[in-house]
Amino acid sequence: MTTELTMDERKCPVFVDGKECDLPLTEVDREVEKIARYDLATYQCGLGHRSYFLHEPKALRRRDKETDG
Repeated sequence: MTTELTMDERKCPVFVDGKECDLPLTEVDREVEKIARYDLATYQCGLGHRSYFLHEPKALRRRDKETDG
């Protein structure tokens, strides 16, 4: 089972002057089913650093929960 971080928990992982930027991230784009049935989400912090995360599509998560129960 994987746990997905909420928007509030995502912090910028980019290193600036030897320290993590650590500013909150905001989702700016999502490409549906881009890589092997996963959604590719683009997040950006206030300084413009971009980070990319793979998310399991909601329909797939819902189907997995139905088969578990």
